[in-house]
Amino acid sequence: MDELNLHEGHRARLRERAIKDGLDGFTEHQILELLLSFYLPRVDTNPIAHKLIKEFGSLGAVLEARTEDLVTIDGMGEKAATFLHLIPQILKAYKKSKMQESVFLSNPRQVFHYLGEIVKYMPYEEFYVICLNGKSMVLNTKLLAKGNNNQVELNLQQITKTALQLNASGIILVHNHPSGTSEPSVEDIALTKKVYLALSLNGVCVMDHLIISKDDYYSFNKQGYFLAFQKEFNNLLNFEALKEKAPKYEV
Repeated sequence: MDELNLHEGHRARLRERAIKDGLDGFTEHQILELLLSFYLPRVDTNPIAHKLIKEFGSLGAVLEARTEDLVTIDGMGEKAATFLHLIPQILKAYKKSKMQESVFLSNPRQVFHYLGEIVKYMPYEEFYVICLNGKSMVLNTKLLAKGNNNQVELNLQQITKTALQLNASGIILVHNHPSGTSEPSVEDIALTKKVYLALSLNGVCVMDHLIISKDDYYSFNKQGYFLAFQKEFNNLLNFEALKEKAPKYEV
């Protein structure tokens, strides 16, 4: 078997494996090799993929590199470099299109299928708010904040403003944990409680908060947090009613 047929057989096996099993079992250089094989069909892309990973450090860094830097790697032409460079932009367009679809969400599993695949492999935290109408149909999904691989800064006013502007009946919070575990941090719990109480006072129901990792997801509602938040909210309302009935007292 000549070298060209050998490479073609290897590429065909890579593609068949990707179609059948997905990319979870692929190494980063194998994913690059597969991508380049579509653009460089008569070239052995394996050594090019290894050189790219060695030079830039990771698949993510390769895809975020400038085309002028990518073409410095032996075997990379301008068109192949442009192709790799455009992939993150294509994924962003996909995310935007996906989040504009009219979808019915009534449980955590549906929320995970709606947004999980979009955020689970992000190398940094992203925080989304999904706004729903009274029939649990998605009105809008908005990316509110990006962070690093450990945390994201989020303003409570952003969430409230987004929900009220869209006249949402309910919202669902979603963010990812690139570090691995989907378990909530102390900060995650505190933020969820603040959002729940603030939105409840504004007549908007917080349906859930999902934390998504690469392997699973965590639902605050499923874990019983929202029942506790509801009790606190009811106590708050009762306290306000008590104040209204209290005699006037000036200091």
